[in-house]
Amino acid sequence: MPPAPRPAISNTASFAFIAIWLAHPALPPQLPAWSLAAALGGMLGVWVSSRYLPAKALRFMLAAILLTSGIRLTLS
Repeated sequence: MPPAPRPAISNTASFAFIAIWLAHPALPPQLPAWSLAAALGGMLGVWVSSRYLPAKALRFMLAAILLTSGIRLTLS
């Protein structure tokens, strides 16, 4: 039996936006600009990393991001 399909990232993001809207009904007016910047930055990052960076560099970058995030969570 094949595994159950996983929800698409767009559905996960939709659920997150709905949860934020329920918690804070007045969304900030900068939200469309932030969303556009995040989408463009993500697409640019995927394009650069898939074409120009070796797998070892991607692993190093991911490790640095996770380490930084972990330190920030620990200190907050």
